This record gives sequence, C-alpha cells and structure tokens, in this order.
Amino acid sequence: MNGKSININLSTLALLSLGVFWLIFVSYPSCYWFYIIGEIEDYSQFSTTVNHLFQDTYLNHKIDEYFLSASHFQFVKAYYIPILIAFLILNLLSLALMVRLIKSCGKLSFKAPSLSRKELLTIGSLLLVWLAYKVFLYYHFPLHIDEVFDYVYYSKKDILIRHTYQFTDGIGWANNHVFYTDLSHLLLSLGFPDKLAIRLPSIVAELILLICIFSWLQKKGLVKALFSAILVATSFWAGIYSIQGRSYYLMALFSVVSYILFEEYRTSHKTSQLLLLSFISILAFCTNKLFIIPFTALILYALIQYRSFRKTDFRQILLASSLLAILVGLFYFPVCLVSGWDKIIPRSFTKEPLQPLVLYMETLETMSVITNANAKAYLILLLPFISYLFLRKKYTKETKRLHLFTGLQLFMVIIFSLIMRTYIPFRALIYLNVIFTLLIGFIIYDLSGSHKKLVLTTCIIIMAANTAFNFKYTWLHRINQYIYDKLFYAQIDRELEIVKKHEPQHIFIQRDLHFHLFYTMLEFPDKTEVYDQMPDVEAQDIIISSDSTSTLKILVDSPIEDALILQRE
Repeated sequence: MNGKSININLSTLALLSLGVFWLIFVSYPSCYWFYIIGEIEDYSQFSTTVNHLFQDTYLNHKIDEYFLSASHFQFVKAYYIPILIAFLILNLLSLALMVRLIKSCGKLSFKAPSLSRKELLTIGSLLLVWLAYKVFLYYHFPLHIDEVFDYVYYSKKDILIRHTYQFTDGIGWANNHVFYTDLSHLLLSLGFPDKLAIRLPSIVAELILLICIFSWLQKKGLVKALFSAILVATSFWAGIYSIQGRSYYLMALFSVVSYILFEEYRTSHKTSQLLLLSFISILAFCTNKLFIIPFTALILYALIQYRSFRKTDFRQILLASSLLAILVGLFYFPVCLVSGWDKIIPRSFTKEPLQPLVLYMETLETMSVITNANAKAYLILLLPFISYLFLRKKYTKETKRLHLFTGLQLFMVIIFSLIMRTYIPFRALIYLNVIFTLLIGFIIYDLSGSHKKLVLTTCIIIMAANTAFNFKYTWLHRINQYIYDKLFYAQIDRELEIVKKHEPQHIFIQRDLHFHLFYTMLEFPDKTEVYDQMPDVEAQDIIISSDSTSTLKILVDSPIEDALILQRE
C-alpha cells in the first residue's frame, strides 16, 4: 500500500514576512543602544546605565573592568552618525537582498516522502524507541554547571542582555550559545519548566536532524535512510550532547543540514535551496561562533565542486553570501556598539600558544568525541581514509563526496587549532561525530553487498552495544570524581535542601564558588546575591563562603569547592 506525499508551500509573502521578522529581531538591541548612546554624553553615565541593566549578571560590579571601556565609548560617540548610517544601510541592503532572492525562488515547497503503512509503523516504532532513549538520558544526567550558568545568566534575561553581554579575554564563563539561549527563553516564556526549557532545544534539534537525514536519503532507498538515521541516533557522544542545554547539537544540526542543502543545490540549482542554506548558516553563526570551522570547510568543498555550478549560480551564491554576512554582522552589532568587536572573538585567539607537543596530544584526545572511542581515536579516524585508497571503486558518488567533505572538516579543525593556538574543545566537535558517523554508515552500506539487511542490522547492534558499554564503563570511569558524578549532584541537592529548611531572607555567595553560586541562583533566583567582601547579615540570612568567622555557625562543611554554608549564631 503506497502512502500519500504531503506538500507544504510557503509563498513569497510568507518568506518575506519571516525574513523581515528576523531582521527586526536581530536589529532591535542595536536600535536600543543607538538610542542610549545618543542620549548619554559622558562615559560615567553610560557605565551606570549598563551596570543597572546588567546588575544581576555574573560579573556584577566588575562590568567596567571586563566589558566596557571609556575609549571605545568615546570612539562610538565621535563616529555616532557614520556608524548609525552604516547600520541603516546594512538593514536596507539585507532587506533588498532578501526580496531579490525570495522573488527569484518563488514558492518554497517541502515534500514529505511517500511511505506505506508498514513503513510508517516501522518508523513510528523507531521514534518511540528514540523517545524512550531521550527520556532515559534526560533524567539520568543531572544539569551540568554550564547548562545552569547559561540558563541563569542568559536564557532568563531579556534580549538586550542575551545579544549584548559577552565576555572578553580571561573570563571563562562566556556567552557563546546566543541563539540557543533565545530558544530556551522562548520556551520559558511559554511556561515550560526550567529543566525542560534548558534541554528541549537540543532534543528537538536531534529529532529534526534525524528527519532531515532520513528525508535526504529516502530517495536512495528506505534501507539506507533508516540505517544512516539509526546510526546517528545511537552514536554515544551525539546522544550525550543531544540532551545538553547548550548549542553543540544545534551546531551539529546546522552543519549537516548545510551540507545536505549544498548537495541539493549543486544538482537542482534551485535558488530556494541556496536561500535555505544561507538562512541555516545565519542561524548557526548566531548559535555558536565556532561554526566558522565547519562553514569554512563547506566553502572549501564548494570551491572544489565549482564545475557543478552554472554561470548564473555564481551571482546567486554571491547574493546569498552577502545576505549571510550582513545578517550575521547585524546579529553581533550590539556587542560592537557597547564593548567592541574584540569581545566577539573567542578567548583562545589571544591565549599564549601551546607547545607543539601539548597541542598535538590535546588535539588527539579531543578526537575521541568524533569516533566514540576513548583511546587511539586518531587511528580509527584514519580507517575510512585508508579504506578509500583500496576500495573507492566500490563507493558511490555520494560516499566519495561525503568522504571529501569529512576530510576537509578534519583538516579545518587542525588549521583552526593552529590559528587559535589551542585545541578545539571536544564538546565543540559533536558536529564532526555526526558527520563521521554518517560517513561510516555510507561506507558500510556500499560495501555490504547482497547481504545488506544482515550486515546493516549487525552494525546497528554493534553501535548500540558500544554505546551501552561506554555508558556502563568508559563514561562512569570518566565521571568518577568529576562534575557529572551523581554523588556530586546528590551533595549539591542535599545542601540546597538544608538551605531551604532554614527559610533564609537572603543568600550571600562568594563569587568564585561557581557551583554553589549557579545552582543556588537556579533554585533561589530572588534571594541569591553575590559578594566579593563579607557582607553584614541578618539572623535569617545564609552565607556560602570559603572562610568562616567566629560570629557565624557552620551549617554545612561542603566537600564541593571547600565551601562553608554559614548562618548567624
């Protein structure tokens, strides 16, 4: 029994409305700061205004030291009119480019694959298994400190803080998940509970990614589509980060989908595919600035494939690239206005360079996240490339192109490690885990011969077993005495319960006690205050400090951060 396909059409007006909404969304913070800077004459008044807006952020009274500078304010004031004119021109230019591209692509159509009832039941059953797996991971892993930090200091704040407040060099707690915190804020505004608002964007990102992979490969056969999607879904590290309330899986979604859209555009030459690719890349850059690595690899891949383009394609690509650059620039424009463009660049660009041997060893260690292995991972990375030398004649064109794309992605990680003079954090390479898993799936499918179902089923079982093994042994060993340890979080919960029982009016926390600070802010957002010097407290107040005094009794001597939870005698 054949199923019916579903067509979804977005008209030119609908697409333009979405584009204008996004333009207003990214431009609003800049408009606010143009108004503030235009009204204020001196730096001290500007500093007071910014400090008032960001009064409960992590830096608190140190915003002037890390976030603002008198010289930058004076520069913006001196060139206020030219900067404002440039901002308006960029908005008008982006609007013109949107109109041009949207008019040339007409209606944007999405066609769902036609499936039989048996196929729909199979897919439905697999989705239920996937959902059960996500529920297990969701409840199995406590909220990570980075998840809590981003939520407390960004997701719960308004757009002015989320889009403007970014840290400079030397501050480890950076706002590098901007669009992700926008999504979390939206969920919170819709009434979702805290933990779900923190993690749901990542979970939905994985679901969308699996749907995109399936839809892309379904025309090559249902077996290949299902096999590839299941492999990605059972990947160990991808699974871990698919429930993390940070931008890494969202970046994986955008990285893979941008490759899919490029492949579609390369063969169809449809402007709609190029427009989607441009918008996906914009979202990715607004999600995490490290998207520059997979995006650069995609550009290199496109340059190698230049013979696939027609002459008219180059003009459309130029227009789409210009739109991408302008909208990303507008997204980060508030940071440039308030504190300078250097606050956008990752900290590691200005770090002292690592020694070559240290850089080499750290880079190899981060490779484990790509392969789902924790030792000799670089050898596993070499296997598909070695096999290419001997078996490439058996590979399809799709596999060969994905081989090239994966190789370029790995190459760019090395190049950016050298440019940044430090290794790329392993969590930022989740997108490569997905791409590498897809490549392995393509290779196995091509080499499976006449026994495809048996070979592919065996591979899925092996992948699932590897994930189970990692959960039971490797992962537990890795988190022993570490911040994912359940005993660690159980201790945090016990301490928060003790604090709650004493019904404090205020909770004062020493700034550098990060775990206590962030989790107390999550649990008691209206009562928690940060201090740098021991404050005067009332009888009902709680102090969490690394030092004790004779006037305060110790409620808890915490093994976490060697903190003391204190109250007046």
